[in-house]
Amino acid sequence: MYSIYRPDDKNKDKTPGLLRVIFLSAGLIAGFLLMRIFFTSYKVTGISMEPSYKAGDFIILFRLFKTDINTPVLVKSPVEKDRYYFLRIAAKGGDTVQMINKQLYVNGNLYQPGSKITSDDIRIFPGTFTPRDNSEKIIIPQKHVFLLGDNIDRSYDSRYFGPVAEKNITGKVLLNF
Repeated sequence: MYSIYRPDDKNKDKTPGLLRVIFLSAGLIAGFLLMRIFFTSYKVTGISMEPSYKAGDFIILFRLFKTDINTPVLVKSPVEKDRYYFLRIAAKGGDTVQMINKQLYVNGNLYQPGSKITSDDIRIFPGTFTPRDNSEKIIIPQKHVFLLGDNIDRSYDSRYFGPVAEKNITGKVLLNF
């Protein structure tokens, strides 16, 4: 009769269990690093993007993307250090933009946003007073974007600080909750 060799539990090799723990740990660390490289999160502050995004909304942003018109993006402030703005891309490098009576014209055509634009102030100011409602034509430099908030009367955007370099864009919205 043949006997089958079966080691008793005391002599059992513990290497497979240790390898599982090492691989699981490495996988979790790699997953966390990939999440930080490709995604970031942000809590919306302010009213610039109302009604589409409200203060307190939590958004997940994808870091690697193509800059498309109407894309909501998080961008490093071109005027305030350590501050971010959440706005929508209205025009890209090479485009000509102009505000006329609270309407944005891109290359001579009325800008058609991807969401509802809100305006609750019936007053229209001349461009010599504020660029909010009326402005001169601006040609957007290459590798720059013109950003506009959905809340047209209450948004601090490219009408005030000008075009923003694409390299300052942190990410585009992937999820909103």
